[in-house]
Amino acid sequence: MYHTALQSAARGAHVSVIKRLIAAGSDVNVQGGKYGNALQSARMVDDCKAVQLLLDAGAHIDARSGMYGTALQAACAQGFEEVVQALLNAGADVNMKGGVHGNAVVAAAANGHSRILKRLLDKGADVRGWRLSVEASSTSHKQAIQLLLEAGAEVSLDGGSNKGSDGEVGQMGSRKPGIIVEYFEGIEDDAVRQAASAVKFCDECGMPIPDGAKYYHCRICLDDDWDSCESCVKAGFPCRDVKHRLSKRQIRNGLVVELDDN
Repeated sequence: MYHTALQSAARGAHVSVIKRLIAAGSDVNVQGGKYGNALQSARMVDDCKAVQLLLDAGAHIDARSGMYGTALQAACAQGFEEVVQALLNAGADVNMKGGVHGNAVVAAAANGHSRILKRLLDKGADVRGWRLSVEASSTSHKQAIQLLLEAGAEVSLDGGSNKGSDGEVGQMGSRKPGIIVEYFEGIEDDAVRQAASAVKFCDECGMPIPDGAKYYHCRICLDDDWDSCESCVKAGFPCRDVKHRLSKRQIRNGLVVELDDN
């Protein structure tokens, strides 16, 4: 899972260990492992200290690696506002393309992080010409939709063009409510298409959980909305608290099925 000791320390936000490794000459920009690099590993926890240490040590803020593409996109997807702000203050490119969500704006919008989305738009994120398909509309997603509309994006509700509407849309299948990129000029690739067709996403690593896959669900984290893929659970990252009891589930033909603990 981790390519270097520094990545491992950054993932756990072990500030003292990070300091020692940097002092010993560890390269903060080595690429590899599940999270791509140390900076992307650090953004997986809502702690600015580890991120700032790596930036101060010369970490490339817009280095493209890992499932999320950049550290900014990853922090936006996770909803870590302080980390996002630290990255923006350090000059992260809000329009950088790549990763499973396409870019940081889609990562924030798709997960209903409207306050983060506003920060990105205020920093110059450009969404003009985008067409976004909304599968379901929670309060947080409505706020994100409104911000995107005001910034010049076109939004379709339930597959039909509905510019400016805030109507409720029934959730399709068992996918989390969200915004899926229907057309995003210049960046649509296999990762984006895979994400758009996924039923769920792992809240730990961001990887799609496709139909037929088994995964684990926490009823406490994210208000009963935390899902972890088998790889993350086996690696020791079940949810935000290892003491929480998880239920094992499987996606079958778009439906969630509870499995026996054994």
